[in-house]
Amino acid sequence: MPELPEVETVARGLRQTILGRRILSVTLGKTDFIDDPAALEQDLPGRQIEAVERYGKFMLLRLSAVNGIPVRRQMGMRRPPRFSSTWG
Repeated sequence: MPELPEVETVARGLRQTILGRRILSVTLGKTDFIDDPAALEQDLPGRQIEAVERYGKFMLLRLSAVNGIPVRRQMGMRRPPRFSSTWG
């Protein structure tokens, strides 16, 4: 697991890079931990990233409201978060 300063560094970088941008498309890899992957692929595109927050080792991306679907990403050492350069 990453240490808190590493998570904060990533959160700060994301704030500078993706804040205010729109999600253009979603491609999911491993989905066995997602209740409804089809809903994410359908509902996330078009939503605007309004905030990037950190709660301990969790990062929360607050998105513009559409159907109230929350998105949470826990940082791990094996697979760092990947964000495509195709943000709107």
